[in-house]
Amino acid sequence: ELDGAKKYLAMYEDTGDVAFRDMASDENRHAGILIKKMSANITDADTKTKVSMYEDEHTEIARSIDRAK
Repeated sequence: ELDGAKKYLAMYEDTGDVAFRDMASDENRHAGILIKKMSANITDADTKTKVSMYEDEHTEIARSIDRAK
């Protein structure tokens, strides 16, 4: 989902087509849901680190999408 969000955001930046920005937002929202579900079931430190990285990436993509509006 995060990769899809980045892909659609890049397509928006290339084309200016708002539909791509909206698709990036949808993908990033989906990623946020999955990250929250993963966070609820974490038991080991390695997975916590990985999920934390996903959360950081999710936040940065959200900021990029907001700046594009």
